[in-house]
Amino acid sequence: YQRRVRGVQTMLSRFFRKARTKNRRAIHTTPRVNKNRRFGAGGPLDQAVFDKNFSSLRQPLYKSPSFWFLGTFFGSIALFLLVNRRKEKIPFSDRERVTYLPKWLEAKISDYVSLTIKSDIPQDKILEPHTKEHIFVTVICNKLCKANNIPTIPCTVIQNDQANAFVFSGELFLFTGILPVMEGNPSAAAMVLAHEIGHSLAGHASDNLLSLAAFYVIGSLMSYMIGLPHNSYMFKVTNFLWSLFFHLPRSRSNEIEADKIGLHLMATACFDIYEASTPFKKLKELTFQSSRSGFWGWVQSNLDTHPSLDLRIENLEKWKNEPFFDEMLLLCKKQKEKDKEKSWNFFSFLYKVLRTLFLGNYAMKTR
Repeated sequence: YQRRVRGVQTMLSRFFRKARTKNRRAIHTTPRVNKNRRFGAGGPLDQAVFDKNFSSLRQPLYKSPSFWFLGTFFGSIALFLLVNRRKEKIPFSDRERVTYLPKWLEAKISDYVSLTIKSDIPQDKILEPHTKEHIFVTVICNKLCKANNIPTIPCTVIQNDQANAFVFSGELFLFTGILPVMEGNPSAAAMVLAHEIGHSLAGHASDNLLSLAAFYVIGSLMSYMIGLPHNSYMFKVTNFLWSLFFHLPRSRSNEIEADKIGLHLMATACFDIYEASTPFKKLKELTFQSSRSGFWGWVQSNLDTHPSLDLRIENLEKWKNEPFFDEMLLLCKKQKEKDKEKSWNFFSFLYKVLRTLFLGNYAMKTR
């Protein structure tokens, strides 16, 4: 279609140029347009010439090959998505996750992105498994997974001053810059790791990746059809609006959902839930984040990928009052008492055995 339009523009410009040089008289024309513009050659268009050259473009839509190609393409994609549509209940959350890809394809995409992330990390920045930081993180992560019947998630600790951690394709990546936030407190570290495990259980990384890919595919096709390059002003405005009204609100809601799931996971693993807000308070001190109030605070909150730390601390304090956590505190208390009884029974049995051995030998000697 675009080649046809450009061909007609070239033909019309040549036609009017010949008429101007032949008749030697001025013809009312519009100023010459910029070469970077896709449409508009300038000059009055003769209606007969226009009808002759554009008559093929006025054919019915169903006779156009492009219509059938695009219809088949998008129809196949829609049919594939509808066939593989399924719902998954997210643990410790009221939301149901709707996904349109089969599990094997979703796993393939996640593994490919995970390998890409690993290849970008310098090998000398990855801590060895025998380091105390790696052991500290791995022990807590394994305890969380075991208590909640989750497959063990491998942990990779990276030497980096950035206070960040993320999980992708069933593997947890943690930067050493977030260790001061934990302060060596197992419960605070459990909240950070349980938050990332919550992202994995809810499938946030896969959903964000697929929605981003779908946006760019549809955006590229639309920009090609209407003739807008990727570096155009309109494409940048569309990208900004999509981020402002879809990507950023969804990212903030995902963080809040991961906080709630993480709090339930650490409570099930018998960590102290009253230490759950400690890493967020420490992170607030390290980042010097002030309370967001007023108009500019509202603007900053809507332009951020994460909710404010004050809101996250407030949510954690509110969720602690749910009956689930009271039940888990009682169960953990009973479990600790049973563990004490087991350890006491073991030591008492060992004491009896040793006492019998020593006293028995002493009694034999006295005889």
